[in-house]
Amino acid sequence: MRNLVIIGNGFDLAHKLNTRYIDFQNDVRNNPKKYDIQHIDLVDNKLIKSLIENKKEMWSDIEHTYYEILKNFNNKKYIHDTFGNVWEYNNIKELNQDFDEIKKWLSKYLENEESKFKVNKNYEIFFDSLSKQKSVILNFNYTKTVKEYIERKNLDIEIIQIHGELNNPANPIIFGFAASNEESKELLDENDNNYVRNIKKFNYLFTNNEHILKNHLESAEFNLFVLGHSCGVSDKLILSQILNSKGIFKIYPFYFKDRMGYFETMVNIDRIIDDYSKTDLNKASFKKLVSFPDAYPMPQMNLDEYFIDYLDKILKMKLPKEKSHENHKQAINSLRW
Repeated sequence: MRNLVIIGNGFDLAHKLNTRYIDFQNDVRNNPKKYDIQHIDLVDNKLIKSLIENKKEMWSDIEHTYYEILKNFNNKKYIHDTFGNVWEYNNIKELNQDFDEIKKWLSKYLENEESKFKVNKNYEIFFDSLSKQKSVILNFNYTKTVKEYIERKNLDIEIIQIHGELNNPANPIIFGFAASNEESKELLDENDNNYVRNIKKFNYLFTNNEHILKNHLESAEFNLFVLGHSCGVSDKLILSQILNSKGIFKIYPFYFKDRMGYFETMVNIDRIIDDYSKTDLNKASFKKLVSFPDAYPMPQMNLDEYFIDYLDKILKMKLPKEKSHENHKQAINSLRW
């Protein structure tokens, strides 16, 4: 592997797809009958009502809210004061049933959004360029936006759908909380498996995606490109493995809009990188992050000639010699079904 590309929700947004959580929430609220709901005020799903009433607007808001309810489930007063009528759940199984229902609604909404896909010339050129090198895409989105580019021209790029994908029973969507080992242990101590049913750590093991990624990370030094992903802690389990990998040569964040967009991603990356326990600062992973003048904003729909020149420049930079590609390929194939 020469290049690893992390794809987040900003990639779909750059294609004018309304895939933010607030877009989904507004559609449920404004078009309830699409989801077999007569009227949002009468919906039986206590969790979605709480999220709407408490004005949650980001995917990470849902995941964190879900975890907070799990962690404090037996403290009914706190649940009532903080999340409203979710205190009425009799047990975690009921909470998970509503969470599953929201996942079904979400899948239906995203299927409709991905049908609006249109080719963005900037990314068509980007993926064409990557296919000429040994490149892997780690897609955190559920949609097939990335696959459209790869399959359209049968490009030689591997895609790992780390959070699953729509309409694929062999790789179902993973939507839940990225609990740390300590947080997982706290939930496990409840001695009720329903507490960890939507914890990402356990759901990753239903496929070999995480193992395939780990094998790639051990293959050689590589460039890391971050497209449309804020690198927030909601994906910290997977991002920690990548950002703390010794194989990273340079980190290129394609930031949102301006300096503040770069700042947010930069700080989030530093929050996940484990540099503070290192005595040799020359080995610090954060030093691999390119500075703002050497980074680039996420291209939108209009063709960006400067973006093409930028890609050409960084993709031509030399990296240390990779390990045997054939041996590595055999190791990856051994993890597939």
